[in-house]
Amino acid sequence: MAALKADLFKALGHPVRVRALEVLIQGPRSVGELARVLSLEISHLSQQLGVLRRAGVVDAVRVRSTVHYSVRDPLTAELLALARRVLVTTLQDRQGLLLDLQADPRDDAPTQTGPSGAATTPKHANPASAKTPKTPKTPKPPGAKTAKPPTVGPRAVTPKPKVPAPRTRDNQKRDPE
Repeated sequence: MAALKADLFKALGHPVRVRALEVLIQGPRSVGELARVLSLEISHLSQQLGVLRRAGVVDAVRVRSTVHYSVRDPLTAELLALARRVLVTTLQDRQGLLLDLQADPRDDAPTQTGPSGAATTPKHANPASAKTPKTPKTPKPPGAKTAKPPTVGPRAVTPKPKVPAPRTRDNQKRDPE
């Protein structure tokens, strides 16, 4: 049963299909009428209606050269209305959370302590935006060149410091006697 429900929601998972259903709930329409109402190309709309037809959400009836679509089950209208209510409730909850966050400025947010007793940042605070004091720059003498930092990246090569080879008997210079 879960797989059948998933297939139904997959069929409803495209904005064009949902918009087409919202129009078809008002009554049967031809593909041409739907295309005009939805401002879509007939070929694109026909593909989307085919998905709905194969999922059993809409019926198609051919009258001469015109195909008319209608919603198969009137409960589809209730399903779309319920989906709208769920979305409105979710958005209102998010808006309430946003207003709560905006009313509580980050600078005044209390510091929480973690399991180890160390201070932690509240979950809604953004540590990346915390302002740190800038260190003053020391003036450079005239004519001084600025050293470029080493290149960083996947192809960056950091030069190795030159270390003299250990002295062995073979590579020691002989002093003339």
